[in-house]
Amino acid sequence: MNASTDNEAARQIITIAFSEPVYNVTFTVWDLDGGPAFNDGTNFFNDVLTFTSSAGVPTTGTPGSQVTWTPATGRAQATANAGLTNANGNITVTFAGPVTSVTINHIAGAVTGSNNPTNQAVYIENISFQRAPRLAVQKSSTGGTGSTTFNFNVSNSGAGTTATSVATSGAAVTGTAIRLNATSTATTITETGPAGWQISPASSTCTDANSANSGNPASFAASVSGLVVTVPAVNIRPGAELTCAITNARLPTVTLTKVSNGGTGGFTFTGTNGWASQTITTVTAGTGVTGAT
Repeated sequence: MNASTDNEAARQIITIAFSEPVYNVTFTVWDLDGGPAFNDGTNFFNDVLTFTSSAGVPTTGTPGSQVTWTPATGRAQATANAGLTNANGNITVTFAGPVTSVTINHIAGAVTGSNNPTNQAVYIENISFQRAPRLAVQKSSTGGTGSTTFNFNVSNSGAGTTATSVATSGAAVTGTAIRLNATSTATTITETGPAGWQISPASSTCTDANSANSGNPASFAASVSGLVVTVPAVNIRPGAELTCAITNARLPTVTLTKVSNGGTGGFTFTGTNGWASQTITTVTAGTGVTGAT
């Protein structure tokens, strides 16, 4: 930047945009030089930087010894001419997130003795960030296959209902990973069908394919209550790539066949453990009639 005025109107603006919310965006800006009183007889400049994002100012800022840092406004300013390879003129900032964009303003600050700064430049390096956590459901069934689709609703997401079908008993099928909206939030997977199945065993193991980056263990347990699996909040971390295994077992069924001898008529039966009251009417003596399953 070669500004013609030092009233902070002259600036170059760099915006880094992300296609989805990200976490822990960190980078270093090198070579903040000059300062309010810098004048070596030839060069006059005062590097000023401001940092902001879609979520506000940086969470942390770590300046070199020749840079001042104002956390409340995200403003950094050179106090001396450190030189390109001198880390004293650097600053590292971090946005905990989630953020969708980060903006850096490089500003020509006021300099004593001149209102026409000479060329100024800074360098941005080592940009890193973590994606929002992802969650996929790995579905398997025992005692049969899903004659209709197994549907799931995942909280902490805008995905709505997702569906997974199992073609072979005992063979796991993994659905599409869903991006989660927030970290450190207990997330539920609620199964909504088909009828006649239960989660069995009543446990679920989740794995994190990106545990080395997220800090999760490689695998951990999720709790199960009825048809709801809850992934602990502590495991919903930036960068997590979770897959939670859920096995369904077909519930046992009972079918009653009624035979009447010496006459016909309606016979009503009641039961427990899911058996619905039903009436079976025989038509021909000695010939059985099968009721509902």
